[in-house]
Amino acid sequence: MAQAGPFLGNPACTYSVRGSNLGVDGAVQIAHMVIWKAPNYEVAKATGLTSGDVVVPGVGDDAYYDPNNTGIVFHKGDTVYFVLAQFKAPVGVVLDAAKMKADVVALAKAVAGTL
Repeated sequence: MAQAGPFLGNPACTYSVRGSNLGVDGAVQIAHMVIWKAPNYEVAKATGLTSGDVVVPGVGDDAYYDPNNTGIVFHKGDTVYFVLAQFKAPVGVVLDAAKMKADVVALAKAVAGTL
């Protein structure tokens, strides 16, 4: 089920995920960063890369993944999107970070493919 709502003043939808391949339920959020354009994206990317974010090839014109927030920001032309995974592991369980990243990247590719 999708729930519309703002993300940092931008239009966004949050989708519930049940029975994920991570072994837990959670949500994914997709935000169209209407207040950002490609130059804003470049500034955010430069800042993020100094704090552990990594470039992700093949998503839009350019993309980077933030492992701390389990989200990817990408732009295609002057359109910028943020795709975020929101999954919390039960106490004593560690989620597979590589699988989380792969799933977020796959979703971001699907979103970028519609633009």
